[in-house]
Amino acid sequence: RGLTNASFRVAEIDRAAGIHRRAGGTFDALVGRFVLMHQSEAAATLSSAVHALKPGGIVVMIESWMDLIRARHSEPHSPLYDEIVRFKCAVVEAAGADTRAGGRLRETFVAAGLPAPICRLDARLEGGPASAYYQYVEESVRSMLPEARRTGIAGFDSSGEVDGLAERLRLETTRAGGVLVVWPVVCAFSRVPR
Repeated sequence: RGLTNASFRVAEIDRAAGIHRRAGGTFDALVGRFVLMHQSEAAATLSSAVHALKPGGIVVMIESWMDLIRARHSEPHSPLYDEIVRFKCAVVEAAGADTRAGGRLRETFVAAGLPAPICRLDARLEGGPASAYYQYVEESVRSMLPEARRTGIAGFDSSGEVDGLAERLRLETTRAGGVLVVWPVVCAFSRVPR
């Protein structure tokens, strides 16, 4: 069994306008996940990509709002998670990404010539001894080490400092009976005018 009334095209967002010229603007939807945060001109990029859609086409963008949890990310406060959050935000920003892109989606859609979108903020809360989030955090921090070194971001300077990070975070969180806020994302939905 499969869908017979749907087909999918995957393309770099800045090439979507080229697809439009070839396809005649016949796409029903444009969906992007963690794309605009990496664009220096997010509204211009989105405006160009929207030309691939036919009138009434759906535009859905999901973007991170990492910056939101710098101030409040755990209950009770986790000093280790604070260090992790600040490190990850610094590395992502040093790589040129916008850590507030999710919070700017409404503004980005409107600047791209789209109707104001419906937006939703979502962030899971993780805690307890069985959460897989601790291991994800360790692997994520480890994957960022090369970029941190390249850009001179201090924090977790070696794999040795990252080894066991999951267990240290698990212990700190569970001993406090706490929860951690997972990276918030914003989903924005709008339609191209008919």
